[in-house]
Amino acid sequence: MSDTQYVLWFIGMAFVIASLLSFGVLTMSGSLHRREDHATIHAHPRHAEHHHWYDRFHHAA
Repeated sequence: MSDTQYVLWFIGMAFVIASLLSFGVLTMSGSLHRREDHATIHAHPRHAEHHHWYDRFHHAA
């Protein structure tokens, strides 16, 4: 491989790694969820409860 091919390969690998990392960060932060899953309102007899993606960590049961 020539020097140009090595540089292009390195840039390509850096782009792939950066894309995977950013996808993982967005997935873990909940930014890639559908809008219905992000914040849903459930009607209860006494009050309406607003749920967020982080409720699963705050409410164990």
